[in-house]
Amino acid sequence: MERHAIKQVARRMKLGMRIAVVVLAGLAGLPNLARAQKVDLGVGLSTTLAPPPLFTNGALAYPSLDGGAYPGVSADVLFFHHFGVGGEVYWRATPAGNYVPATYGPGVGYRPVFYNVNLISAPRLAPHVHLEFVAGIGALSTQFQASAGSTAPPSNNQLDADFGGGLKIYVAKHIFIRPEGRLYVTGNNNNSYAGQITSRVGVALGCTVP
Repeated sequence: MERHAIKQVARRMKLGMRIAVVVLAGLAGLPNLARAQKVDLGVGLSTTLAPPPLFTNGALAYPSLDGGAYPGVSADVLFFHHFGVGGEVYWRATPAGNYVPATYGPGVGYRPVFYNVNLISAPRLAPHVHLEFVAGIGALSTQFQASAGSTAPPSNNQLDADFGGGLKIYVAKHIFIRPEGRLYVTGNNNNSYAGQITSRVGVALGCTVP
């Protein structure tokens, strides 16, 4: 089981890096990219804040997205003053357990994954310090894992919009840390989880490619 979890995390990291590469490759065709100021690459660790689970007649009806460790990867490019675009992927490190046991049986694991592409504004606040404001769209994807005596529902994807920001602090010439937060608003999220609003808070470590 531990080996399977490691493989899942490795697949998420590969997928995240592929998405980051696709975002940057797509930008390569833009005329203004020749004047790009910088490209940022980062890895992060976050947790989530979300409404509590909902119960019907004492049985779990909709689980919560609250809590858990969410590693992730991100990439962005600023190509017009302090404005640019970026992409990020954050996934739950270990599957949560017991997804609606009254319907699917005990022990169904589920792993939420947030994919987003954002517009970015990153004005300079002070020497070696930049504010970041982001807004964009993406999806909340949920992967399910069945156990003995249970039936996993099919994986699903739900569109979301995200808003947030961070404080990018350079601790060396091209190395930064970035406390950050996101607010995800997910359409039809009540079909899978309790509530449609989830917050993610954490910190990223990154480098700027000049």
